[in-house]
Amino acid sequence: MEVIADKNGETYRIERFDRQTGADFKAFLNSTKVQKVAIGYANCCFESNRTLLLADLKIREDVILVYRRTGLFAEFKTPKRQKRNFQHLGIGTELLKCVIHFAKAKGLEKVVGKIVDGDYSKNPRLPRWYEQRGFVVTMESATRGQISMTL
Repeated sequence: MEVIADKNGETYRIERFDRQTGADFKAFLNSTKVQKVAIGYANCCFESNRTLLLADLKIREDVILVYRRTGLFAEFKTPKRQKRNFQHLGIGTELLKCVIHFAKAKGLEKVVGKIVDGDYSKNPRLPRWYEQRGFVVTMESATRGQISMTL
């Protein structure tokens, strides 16, 4: 388990779930006041014995946080709920760093992935975001592309 911080200093736990075929990374808000809920994830698989495929990376924009009630008769109180967007806080960048660190620790040479139509339509700045984090982006069409990073 790793702890990361966003731009505002709020902390998150990154839990890695290793599989034979790769790993999943899940980000959880690191708060004793909020029930555990995944606010983001990265799914990876081994494309070859030298390459890690970043299959999906997502930071949620529609998380419903449920705050724990404390004090006398807490179990009878209705929990406070709040909808919150966790995008644009730097969590995705930190999650991507965890993926790259994992690939390096496994002795891999490359991290690759795809930009697909649906992701591009939600965020047209995605190719630039990957480039700013050290990836080479090759656009195959206006809304589809490949990303790669040599480690």
